Amino acid sequence: MKLLYRLITIIIIFIILIWIPIYAFSNALFYSGFTSDGITKEIHINSIPIGRITNVASGDDMTATYQAAWGMVHFYEIDGTYSHTLQLQKPGNGIGNMIFYNHCFYVQQPNGAVVAISTIDESVNYFTRENALENQEINNAFTSDRTDNKNCYDRYGSIWIATNGSDKKIISGSFLSWLLTSNAFGYTILILIMFIITTNIILNFRKCKFEKRYKHNSISVNNNAKS
Repeated sequence: MKLLYRLITIIIIFIILIWIPIYAFSNALFYSGFTSDGITKEIHINSIPIGRITNVASGDDMTATYQAAWGMVHFYEIDGTYSHTLQLQKPGNGIGNMIFYNHCFYVQQPNGAVVAISTIDESVNYFTRENALENQEINNAFTSDRTDNKNCYDRYGSIWIATNGSDKKIISGSFLSWLLTSNAFGYTILILIMFIITTNIILNFRKCKFEKRYKHNSISVNNNAKS
């Protein structure tokens, strides 16, 4: 019994002191973006994205991953070689989107604004939410069924590209980072806690039942002895 309570305590302490801070940091829950007059700034960081990847898109021999929480767009060559990263201004927290269409990576931020990144001249154009809704090219980008965007996908924090044969991993991500920032870890901990609680209830029920039966048998033995 004490072992079960001790295990539950260890899990709760791990969640509070380790998992929650890592989850909050990796998902940029308290991040508000950089303060700059420009739309984006180019930075060079670790080529492996840390934290949750929101979208993956590919086209014109380029692959891009988008992390909406951080507002970061990582660019790679088609073979997975890291190129550079664009940090979007004040992405905000929430769910974003990214798609490749007509020689552009269209990045939709959580607030509805769209950043168009051209693969031809590397120009960057910013559209407010209202302007994006009125732009036909942007509407076509997010409503068209583009097969290019299905060539690459995220699997356990790594980026894979679909081929005619077997799929190929072009970017080796961190499985631990994916686990800590995805719902999989939270669900695993929740299931484990529920299993421990259920097991504890069952053991207590069987113990009470055994004690009740033992007490009943003891009373019967005592009555027989008196007779």
